[in-house]
Amino acid sequence: MDSTKKHQRQGEYPMPNLGQLIYKVIKQKGLSIAEVARRLGVQPNVVSQYTTQATVQTAILWKLSIALEYNFLGHIMDQLPEKTLNSFQSSFQKTIQNQENEILDLKKQIDIYKEILIKR
Repeated sequence: MDSTKKHQRQGEYPMPNLGQLIYKVIKQKGLSIAEVARRLGVQPNVVSQYTTQATVQTAILWKLSIALEYNFLGHIMDQLPEKTLNSFQSSFQKTIQNQENEILDLKKQIDIYKEILIKR
C-alpha cells in the first residue's frame, strides 16, 4: 500500500519538488542559507527545512519569491499541462482584446476632438 499522502502522489502530471527548486534558486543566485534566512526574518534551519520539503505553503512561496526575486508561482504555472492554462489564457486574451478595442475608440475620439479644435 502506498503510504504517500494523497496530495503528494505523482500522477500523469508530476508536481515540481519545491524544496529542490528553492535550493536550486538559492544556489543560482549565489546566496547562503543564512542570507536567505536573514531576508525572511527566520532562522537558517527553517530555510534548510524549506529546501528539503516537496511542498511548501503558498505564503512561504510568496515570501521566498520576494526575498529571492524569483517568481516561484510562475515557475509552477509553467509546469501545468497546456489544457489547464487555456482557461487563464483565454481570459487574459479577452482582457487584452477589450483593452485594444478601448484604445482604438479613444484614438478615434482624440481625432474627432482634434478636428473640432482645428475648425475653431
